[in-house]
Amino acid sequence: MLIYVHRNNQQLGPYSAAEVRTQLANGALSVHDHVWWHGRSDWIPLGESELMSRNFKEPPGPSRPRPPKDPRLSILAVCTLIANAGCAVGSFAAIIMGHMALSAMKEEPTLKGRNLAISGLIIGYVLTLIYVAIIVTYILLMPEFAKQAQEAQLRQQVPTPSTNAPDSATNAAPINP
Repeated sequence: MLIYVHRNNQQLGPYSAAEVRTQLANGALSVHDHVWWHGRSDWIPLGESELMSRNFKEPPGPSRPRPPKDPRLSILAVCTLIANAGCAVGSFAAIIMGHMALSAMKEEPTLKGRNLAISGLIIGYVLTLIYVAIIVTYILLMPEFAKQAQEAQLRQQVPTPSTNAPDSATNAAPINP
């Protein structure tokens, strides 16, 4: 028996029944394609024809790519830059939010703002290093500042010689011969 297939407004064939089943298994044909052979009065869907066994299921078609979502800007990436405008706590928060934003972008590739997150991270790390350097410098120089302050207090407590005070050498009593 020679079988003709109607697919996408084209007539294909003739095929043998084994060829039709093989092409159906390979995905080249679908159960929705129409078939006809000598002795049939009209075209019928392949899935409704006698060619199909009772347990046959159509193989899945090629996977269609999901339509891309509209890209969105990551709020965390924006907050990373804004947080750096604050104090030291802001730079710590910027570092945390920057890493969270990059993680979210890995999980959801449609998120935009990778450059913002990276910029915020860099600024956050630089500001944190500056804050740490200032604190360390202050701690290291604190004993020197304390020593200078103590010396200044001691200088204020020691009386300075006055010009109005009598001088023992000049105001001594005259010696009589």
